[in-house]
Amino acid sequence: MGRARASGLALALACMVASAPASAQDTTFGPPGTPFVLRTVGHCLEVNEPQVQLDGARVQLGRCDGRPHQTWRHDRGRLVNGASGRCLDVHGPDAGLDGARVQAVTCSAAPNQQWRLDRGQLVVRVDERCLEAVGLESARPGPAVQTWACNGERAQRWRISALPAPAAPPPAPPPSATTRDVEAGPLFSNAEAARKCPAVCSPGRWNGQWVTTVPGRMSVCGCVFEAPAATPVQPAPPPPPATTANQAMAAERFDDLVRLLDEEAFPANALRTLQTVARDHRFSVEQVRRLFDVFAFGSDRLRALEVTLPRLTDRANAFQLLGAFTFESEKEQARRMLERPSGVGR
Repeated sequence: MGRARASGLALALACMVASAPASAQDTTFGPPGTPFVLRTVGHCLEVNEPQVQLDGARVQLGRCDGRPHQTWRHDRGRLVNGASGRCLDVHGPDAGLDGARVQAVTCSAAPNQQWRLDRGQLVVRVDERCLEAVGLESARPGPAVQTWACNGERAQRWRISALPAPAAPPPAPPPSATTRDVEAGPLFSNAEAARKCPAVCSPGRWNGQWVTTVPGRMSVCGCVFEAPAATPVQPAPPPPPATTANQAMAAERFDDLVRLLDEEAFPANALRTLQTVARDHRFSVEQVRRLFDVFAFGSDRLRALEVTLPRLTDRANAFQLLGAFTFESEKEQARRMLERPSGVGR
């Protein structure tokens, strides 16, 4: 008899545990009261927006946008919609059947409103069936949801996504000017106040008011103090200009130089002009090759090479200039120039 009573008590306790609502401390849905969205197969669970304030509103899937009718919060095992405050519910007459209708109705403690998250599946306590998406291939807008025997398939798997934190409030406006009475010693007339109060109020300003607080001993000036201005952000200093000390003469200026040299009647004058320009400018091998076109004779080209060689920016390629000389004797002189150690450009 004792064992029978014990067995009956154990069975009663088991039934009580099975029928108890989900704990308020259930954290599978995040902290209690925290809004979230429920996602599956690229859609979000929502209450049909035109029906949102109706008991028995259609529950469906929609394109995720985080609006209130798509938000939910967990409350003692129930899933409460953020727009209507109604709970996700399995239609009572359908409980125990595959394909049961799911709706949003006034919240209660009924087991058809008790949900738990089990390995990504939303399981309703009334019949241990799972919430699943249906009609995803249909041309109708708003695919629906239903409950069905749990099978772990993709349409029954749900992901909880917390909503982004609300935007930070705008910064408080800067404090306005404040007026404060500042002691100024004894003041006996407006003229004396006009002399002393501006200095007493510095760095603020005197507002023209004064009053005696202790006759013959103390007066105060009305001072206005402006709120400190925000320190302006100083723009970053511009980067220093790129140095041109080792760059060849700009293309436009070099074209002008070639025209100037070409207009000289005598090669000697052109060479003097080139020598003057070379004091302040550098040249590339390609530019020197173009300068050679101004001078018809090899001797003048040798002189132009002598002037420009210390000013070359790419002296390692200077051997290419040997092809501008026709006679071997001229090539030999040019080669000796090129083989000299390169020094500091003059």
